[in-house]
Amino acid sequence: MHSLVILINWGGGPGHAIFEGAMTLFWSLAALLAFGLVGHTTAQFRWSRIVGACTATCGPTGVKPSLIICFGPSGTVDEVNCDRNTKKPPYQGPEPCNRITCPEGPVIAVPQPLVQNPPIRGGNNAIGAGQNVQIHADNSLWIDLNMAKPGIPPATFSWSLPGGETVNTGEMSGQFQVHENGTLVITNIGLNNEGDYEVTAWNSAGSDSITSSVTVLIGPKFFDPPRLATIDIGQKVTIIEGNRLVIRARVVQGAPDPVVSWTLPDGSTLKERRGRFSVRKSGALVVKHIKLADRGRYTATATNSVGEVTAVSRVTVIRK
Repeated sequence: MHSLVILINWGGGPGHAIFEGAMTLFWSLAALLAFGLVGHTTAQFRWSRIVGACTATCGPTGVKPSLIICFGPSGTVDEVNCDRNTKKPPYQGPEPCNRITCPEGPVIAVPQPLVQNPPIRGGNNAIGAGQNVQIHADNSLWIDLNMAKPGIPPATFSWSLPGGETVNTGEMSGQFQVHENGTLVITNIGLNNEGDYEVTAWNSAGSDSITSSVTVLIGPKFFDPPRLATIDIGQKVTIIEGNRLVIRARVVQGAPDPVVSWTLPDGSTLKERRGRFSVRKSGALVVKHIKLADRGRYTATATNSVGEVTAVSRVTVIRK
């Protein structure tokens, strides 16, 4: 007496059941006719595969085998002969089917909140993606990406920066670099780097993302006036005594060409050169070795036969 075992994985909803039920009937009849169970009594047969034995597909819940028909001598049927992923012995048919790996979306590990006291200062510093940080300006920051699941196939990483720019795996853009493992490096960090940094890990099966917030701190500093100052007429300036000041008076139109003259803080008018003061051909005023007494209003007047126009700059001079 011979036996026939038909193993079926229904794999899903009604559509799968109808299809696989029809396949079961078809291959059952094929097996009976092929191996003499209908009209024959002397057939001897060994373990074999009739249709797609242990071939597998990937579904929402992982690996799912296709319709499988296994048969053999009476009483020797191994019900696990066609396992979910790989053929198990005893088996005397074709080579065991290959195990397949289903795609799996990456999952980013969520770190514990970062406890800071005091904020990061000096050198290269590292936090985990998802942690928030306070860091002093001009330092470097590493945001390490730790994966709970790396993904199948391996994930690609993309960082979205506060300014809207995106940097991907293996790329470098200015202060920013993304390593192959997803770590983001920021060098010479400044106020313009403050904000949220979102990393996305993705592959063909899905994606995951997490955000770190970076706050940049800068210590107090008094205003340091320029030692050599060049401004345009209409601007204000503070300069240390003993240095040179240039106030440009660029006339944008006029026909005939206007002539520029200057009224100094003491009320005098200057058209060419006088002592430490001079007027360039361009109309710019130059003050050499500026003194405390030179502070005040400097008025430029552009004149031609049609009319005149004036503009004022205010100059503050402080002691060395």
